[in-house]
Amino acid sequence: MMLSSVAALCAVSCDDTVSPADDTVQIKIGLISEPPVMARPGDEVEYTFSISCEGGLKEVSAMLNNEILEGSTATWADAPVSADWSFSYVVKDEDAGNTLDFSAVVSSADGLKKSYDVPLYVQAAEADIQISVPEDAPEEWNLGEELTFSVSVVSATDIRQIATYKNGNVLEELIMTEFEDRRNVAYPFSYMPEVTDIGAETTFRFEVMDVNGNIVSAEYSVSVIRPASDEISEFFGVTIGYQRNAAGSFLDAQNGTVYVFDGCHLHCEEIDMLFFYSNSGGAGMSITDATTVNAENICNAATIGAMGGTDEDIVTNWSTRNATYFKNLSDEVDNETFASIYTEKEIIDLYENSAQSEAQLVNRLQPGNIIGFRIPLDADGISNEYGMLKVVSRGAKNTETVVIDYKITK
Repeated sequence: MMLSSVAALCAVSCDDTVSPADDTVQIKIGLISEPPVMARPGDEVEYTFSISCEGGLKEVSAMLNNEILEGSTATWADAPVSADWSFSYVVKDEDAGNTLDFSAVVSSADGLKKSYDVPLYVQAAEADIQISVPEDAPEEWNLGEELTFSVSVVSATDIRQIATYKNGNVLEELIMTEFEDRRNVAYPFSYMPEVTDIGAETTFRFEVMDVNGNIVSAEYSVSVIRPASDEISEFFGVTIGYQRNAAGSFLDAQNGTVYVFDGCHLHCEEIDMLFFYSNSGGAGMSITDATTVNAENICNAATIGAMGGTDEDIVTNWSTRNATYFKNLSDEVDNETFASIYTEKEIIDLYENSAQSEAQLVNRLQPGNIIGFRIPLDADGISNEYGMLKVVSRGAKNTETVVIDYKITK
């Protein structure tokens, strides 16, 4: 669109601006080479013209904003009929974003005058900004401790603003617009980690804008950690397969081990959960234990055989089938609460104080859902291990996988 506009300007402005008194004698002006249509501050542009007049040439000048450009005027005492003439211009910073309309104004010895307009669109200067994050900026940082360091910013043009984004969201308190030196800044970065930062890499983007509107950015990532709890174990990014995925569908919740179908009967005493995907009734992603009919239907001879197991690996042939109870707490526990859980009491209270009913099957699970669970350690269910599980991501076919984070009492 911009180029079309420039062409249109040229097409309109190349007519005579002053009609000659004697139209049998005319001044002719033409560009010898293709003129530049765009430039940036600091660029030098040059225009070369062929001019002629039967009555003889007297003077030619280049004009910008109704003022003659210094050094552009040429005069002829001998009134030649034709001549080549050129002028140049160094684009200024303040020209950025504007269209400059140069005019070549020719006067003849007989008093005729004619002008030829040439437009030039000036883009913003190319950014020359270096952002340097300290080499010793930590890759890991503890929850509860403020992270601080200085980011070096050096720019060839004045800086208008420096801002920091966390995971794509601007941190208003870190926007900086006032500088002692607008071309060399030690930008103070500080951040107090939140519990929701735990378990995933947090990415910050330092974004610098100069006075020409150019933006340059640099990223810095850190993993927020918390000293291990003495009361609970935490597992992040555990990948588990559905019933037709070779990653394995059985979870030992106490230590985070995932077991495949082949040989799973050897670990039946440690297995607490089975993950599967079903289209039946819209069940989708589901979790159950080994004691249910669902487990028997999923881990039958056909599935076990297809996944490389033996008859001993069929759930109904296991020597031990552990029970696990679930409560869908998605409406009661949010991500921040889940991330902040640090003690055994917090997990137990969230589970036991929930009004949700216990079940040995949960389905229709989606990313972000949070499930509480209880694993009886004796026949009477008096001694239990409690846990809290969050669905991070899930596939939508029984050949795919699910990723979970979870916490469990020690």
